[in-house]
Order: sequence, then C-alpha cells, then structure tokens
Amino acid sequence: QGGEEEKIQTHGFDYEHNMSCEIEPFKQAYIGRNFPGVLLFPDITKLTQAETVVDVYGRAQTIPDGNMFVAGTSCKDFSMLKSCHRKDIEDKGTSGETFLAAVEYLEQEQPAVAIFENVDNAPWVKMQEYIEGRLNLSERNSIKNITEIKKNQADADNQLKFSIDDSGCYVVEEVPRQVGVRAGCVVQGFVRGDDDPSNVQALKASIKKSGKVVTLGQIAKDHAIELEEDILVMEKKARYCTHLIRLDTKHYGLPQTRNRQYLFVWRSDDPSDNLGDYFQLLMDHLKTPLLHSMEAFMLPPTHDRIRCFREALRSGPGLMVAKERAKELDFFDWDLSSVKDLAHHLNYRKKMGIEERSRWMTQWNTRGRKKVAPGLWPELVAMWNMRRCDLIECFSASVVRDNISRDPLHHSFTWDLSQNVHRTSVRTPTVGVSGCVTPGGELLMPNKGRTMMGFEKLLLQGIPFTRLALGPETEVQLSDLAGNAMSMPVVCATMLSALCAPQLRREESRIQKVNLSNYKLSQKYDSANGDVLAERGDLHGAKKLTPEDFSDVFSKIAEELAEDAFKCSVLCDSESSGQTSGEDEILECADCGFGISKNQTDSHQIESHDLKVIIPAGSKRANPHEFEMKLRCAAPSVLVLGKGWEDAVPESEGLESYSFHLQRVDRARGQWLLTYGAWEDNGSGRQVAEIRVALGQVGALDKEFGLRVYVKCFAPAIRLQNPKRGMLGDSARLTIKLKGHSVDKESANWEIRAEPTKSSLEIVGSDPCDSQRVLVGLNDTAAKEIRQHKPQNRFIKNFPKSRNDLLHYHPKWKTWPGTIAVSDDGNDLVNGIYKKLPCQHTVV
Repeated sequence: QGGEEEKIQTHGFDYEHNMSCEIEPFKQAYIGRNFPGVLLFPDITKLTQAETVVDVYGRAQTIPDGNMFVAGTSCKDFSMLKSCHRKDIEDKGTSGETFLAAVEYLEQEQPAVAIFENVDNAPWVKMQEYIEGRLNLSERNSIKNITEIKKNQADADNQLKFSIDDSGCYVVEEVPRQVGVRAGCVVQGFVRGDDDPSNVQALKASIKKSGKVVTLGQIAKDHAIELEEDILVMEKKARYCTHLIRLDTKHYGLPQTRNRQYLFVWRSDDPSDNLGDYFQLLMDHLKTPLLHSMEAFMLPPTHDRIRCFREALRSGPGLMVAKERAKELDFFDWDLSSVKDLAHHLNYRKKMGIEERSRWMTQWNTRGRKKVAPGLWPELVAMWNMRRCDLIECFSASVVRDNISRDPLHHSFTWDLSQNVHRTSVRTPTVGVSGCVTPGGELLMPNKGRTMMGFEKLLLQGIPFTRLALGPETEVQLSDLAGNAMSMPVVCATMLSALCAPQLRREESRIQKVNLSNYKLSQKYDSANGDVLAERGDLHGAKKLTPEDFSDVFSKIAEELAEDAFKCSVLCDSESSGQTSGEDEILECADCGFGISKNQTDSHQIESHDLKVIIPAGSKRANPHEFEMKLRCAAPSVLVLGKGWEDAVPESEGLESYSFHLQRVDRARGQWLLTYGAWEDNGSGRQVAEIRVALGQVGALDKEFGLRVYVKCFAPAIRLQNPKRGMLGDSARLTIKLKGHSVDKESANWEIRAEPTKSSLEIVGSDPCDSQRVLVGLNDTAAKEIRQHKPQNRFIKNFPKSRNDLLHYHPKWKTWPGTIAVSDDGNDLVNGIYKKLPCQHTVV
C-alpha cells in the first residue's frame, strides 16, 4: 500500500512515492533497497491508532499527505484456493484486518483517489458498503462470497440491530455477516429508491427511546422504509464513490491468466457520480494485445540462476531431501500410508480412463525409485513426494488423452504441483499463457523439465528483476514476492486511468461521445504502419565501409573451433547447469540423437533407445567457460547485410541500413549459438531482425562439424496491418561443413526460403504398433468419456476442417502405423518409406 502525490508540471504530471506499508521483514528489506528514503511502516492496522506511527526502523513518524492510495490488501483468507476455513472480513483474519485498516486510513487521511485490489471471490459488495457507507437494503440478505452462512440463515431484518443514543440517533450495535457496516457507525438517514441518491432523509428516533435496541425491521416499520427499494446511509467523515472492475493480466500484455478485481475509489458527495464510467473506458482503451508467449519470459538453461538452482539440488541439502523422500510409504497403499489425497488420484484416473499403475513420465515407486523421461531433471523429481509424481502422471496422460493429443514434454504447459489433482487445471484456456502465479505455487513446466523460478514469476508479473536491487532472497521468498504482487501493467493502467479520468470528463461531458483516438499522441513514424524503415537504421547515411566476407571470417572460425564446440556443448541433459560430465562416458541414441552420460543412465528411461558411445570414458573435454571466452574473441561483434539482400529477400527491406550486434552466446545441445540482433533508432526502438550462428554439429544425427547461419526478419510480425502470428520462419540460411579439418567451400551456399506450394500426396500406413495413448496408460474409458463430451458451440465453430472427427477418437486409436509410405510428390522431395522409431519421449 502506498500514497502517490501528483504534481502538475508543464509536461503533464509527476509523482512522489511518499509511503509504503509492509509487515513481512524480507519484503521490507526489498522496499528499503529499491525505494530509499521512502517512509516504510510495518503494519497497516496500526497506521491510524495514534498521531505518530513507528516505522520499521523504530522511529516515530507522521503519516505524510498524499492524494492517491493504492492498497493490495491480503487475499489469502478470501482465495478459492482455500477449500475450507475461508474467513470473512469480520473473522479477524489477515484479509479482513488489512482491508478494514485500509478503510480506516481512507476515513482519516481522506486521499482524493484510491485503488483496492483483491481476488475475484472477495466479498466485494460488503467492501463497497464499508467504503461508501451506503447499504442497498434490497441486497441485505445477499450471501455472495460470504462464508459460513447459508441462504436461509441470512435475516438482516432481525439480526442487524441498532441502539438509540441520547440524541435519538441510531447506532449500529450488532451486524450479521452479509452486511458491510461496522459496529458503532451512526445512521445519517435513508434514500427512497425512486428519489435522487443525494437526497438523504434524516432518520432519528424519539429521545424517549434512548438506550433501547431495535432491529432493522422495526426501524423500517417505524419510518416507512421500503426494505426492497430504499438505501440506508451512514455518517462518514468523507464520502467516497466506488467502481468495481474485473481485470485479467493477459489482456495487458503479459502471458498469465490472473483474474483480479480492482476497486476504483474517489472522493465525491454525489452518489450518482459517473467518474467510474470514464475510468472503465480508459481501462478498456489501455488493453494491450498479447504479443509474446510464456516461453519468451523464461530464463535460458545457461542463466546463472538456473545453474545455481540445479547445483543446489545436487548438493548436500538436496541429497538429504531426496533421502527423506525415499523413506515414504507407498502412496497407493491406503492401509500403509493413509494419505487422504489418494482417493482424489484414484477418482481422477478412473474418470479420465487412466490405468491405475501407469507411470509414463517418472516411473515412481517406493523407496525413492524413479526413472524419469528424458528432459525432466532427475534431481528435481527426487525432491518430490509420491503425490506430486502421480499428479504429473495424471496430467501427462490427460493432455495426451485430449482429442488433439499433445506430448507434455514437447508442448508448453504449467502445472501447479502445490495443489491437489482435483484442485488445479491441467491446461490453460489460452495456449502459451501461464496459469496464475501464486505465493506458494510450484509451477512445473514439463517441456523444460523443471519448475518455474522466482525470477521468472517476477517477469510474468511485469517486474523487471534486472532493474531491481535484490538481496539474499531465497526462491521461496521470490515466489512469495511475485505471487503477492499486483501485475505491473495492470496496476499502472489503473493508476493512470484514475489520474486521467477527471480530465477526460471535463473535456467530454457526455461519455457516449468520447472518442479516445482523438487523444492519441502522434509519433514520427506513424505513417509507416509499423514497417521497417532504412532511415531508422544506425548505418543510414553513414559512409559504407568494406566489410570482410562472411564466409571467409566464419570459415576460419569453423575450422579452428567447430569440433571443440561440439565436444564442450551440452551432450547430456545433466550438463545444462553449465558444467560438463567430466571424464564420464557419453552415450547417444543412434536413432533420435538423445544424449546421456553413463552415470545418469540409472535415473532415466533409456530402454527404448539405441545408445552408442560418442565420447569415451576418460576423454578430456574443453572447459565451457574457457571455450566461451575463446569463441567471443574469435567471433566478430558486428555483422551487416551486404548489397543485394533487400532484392533477394523481400522481407529484409531496409535491413542493409542496420548493423547486427552480438547479443548473447549460448551453449546448446551439440553446438554453440551466437545471436546477433538489429534494432531501430540505435537500439532504443524495436528489434527488427536477428542472425543466429550455430557452431558445432550441423546435422541432426550425422557427426558432421561446421557452422550454420540463420537470418530471421521480423518485419512480417511487427507491421501494424495484418501482422503474421504464430511461428516466424527463417528468411535465409547458410551451411558451412568441414571435410577433415578444412571447409568444404562447395557446400557453402546461401539458401533463400521459397514461397509455400501445395501438393497432393498419397500416404499409406502399415505395420501397426501401440499408439502414444496406449503407452501412457489410457484405456477404453478415455475413449468413452471423450465420446460423451459435449463442447460448447463457440468452440466447435472454430475447429479446423478434418477428415477425422475431432470430438471422437478414431476407431483404431490404440495403434499407430509403424511404417508410412509417401508417394505422388512430383518433385520427389518427400517420397519414400518412413519407419517409426522405437524411441519414446524424444524427437529427432
């Protein structure tokens, strides 16, 4: 929570961060480091108890003035993630106490504007009644989002009681759960349902009745109040109006489904004030299309934070946790383990048609015995109890069970392992969008083989951790920091809308006539409609130098470093933490190319792979860190496209005026990757293209060394008119192969992506073998349940046309063709016989 003070200046407005309030010590340290000099108080419930308040440093301070108050009060008691023991505002939980304290702050300090944020299922009607001091009597028995009360128990007519003071005023004495008013409030009067909302009729009793306690029903009878129409008004030090709006983070540019309610609160004596409508209009206008998937926000495997996390799992504390997990009793043996979650797992498997003992991903068993699918971190799986492992098995089978089957090891999913199998979702409604980031959530990304890190959760909240002064926060604390935060673009949009709404109303008195496009700030290059312009490149108008030929420079690098690049690249899943497997023997599948070290074979499922030795035991491999320094010294830091590129590649128009700067060096599987990027306006604008140089193994399975270059132009995706969505292919590529220790110059030719063509092929399958649905453990119940499923019409109409019914399994769903014959390709590019590889869990 904090106050913001607006200062009108020539350029619009400026702000000053005056105060923050946080009770968690590690969050106090975070705020203190990143906002030095800002008053920091430890407990919002004590802000209004005295004239001075003790801050986190033990000093007595006066609450500063401010005209914007932003409050994200505690949500854990209101959250639907609590299946039981949810608390209401008056139950003395942290959610209720922090909200009531925020209302007290409004009463005392009276800022002009406030923003309240909380979960969907918070008792918002009651919260609005607390702030406004107005009780809509027709809703007096509404129990929406009110816990521990049944509909037939709500009786405000008799349970809402008032005492009569010496002046004849009605004072709230007893309050039922469903009514949002505090004991001790004085009734100002009431408003007739068909009257002006600001016309409050005084409500007083005879002085002779002083000391008596009466019910709402009695008051209504004595003063002719219509309980189904009228509004009861309480005395307030300051009058506020409210406007409630439901917002989702993914509508503001971040790939996260996070539904929250925001309450816009503003000072006004007019209950019918329509400023909230202008606020709503601005919030709708500020919505941003989702341009990047969750994958774009994830850290690469070579990032220091990822490497440190994996090394910690392999160290002493990680091994101790794994040792304790090995002592667990059999999760599926109720008599032995008595784990209450077992029933949920058995019911889920039965409902989804999953065999009870199918364990395709982890093969978990008693005494810590686990063999993970290639791609999963075995040291991380060793940390998980049997319930978590079985949740992964249930969810893996569920996504394969879908009509459009997806392999979780090769598609983007996020699964919350902290929740029970029946309490969390196996998939999100939008592909590429994460589920909600929560403080205690443990989000597994099966295609990456690990859980989401705290830094990545901060990024999904729009919080740039690279610009923060972070200290020794643990992963748990970073996750808590991200899970309890408001999404940055969303809360910034609410604050901006709150500041701009009054001015918009002054300029446009009739909201129906508002056209926000009239207020759009014009930019210099608006007329280009997002096209890539040569004049925005850093080389535009500059004297052209004669650069060295690309093939000449990189041929020399390939000759000197390609083989070493392969040997110190990632050849085993366990090497993604930045180290090599030492002198251990490295094996590779002759069919799919899956690599693993000899020491890791006991913890992985390798039975379906034809493993061959590619690095003998005792071989000395180059140190990755030393090789990276050597590669950085050898590779040019800047690349440019030569004359003629714009003519040969249409989407590269204007790129000859841009320089491509070395952006990063990554250690990948079988190769090292150099990434060069080109940006508009000397780096301050959009990225318009990239060049990727892959050094090492240049074939999927062939042990040929050399170098591959890929040029990708972003122009089709960043233009404003009809932008391309989905995967953006490379525009051109170059392959340089080695023959012995020298470059095969005849193979070094640039290839330009051709226009797509259509062909009619004949495809015939034979030699049936088990399908993936059978391998993951699905049975006939799965097919039956899918057949009985009735999807909503809005989903059916968007299904692509197919010769197969996407709402039913194919009659031969239990088998796949082991052999496929393709013919009738006039260009003879894909004709031939294709054999299904026996390898499981991997792709070539």
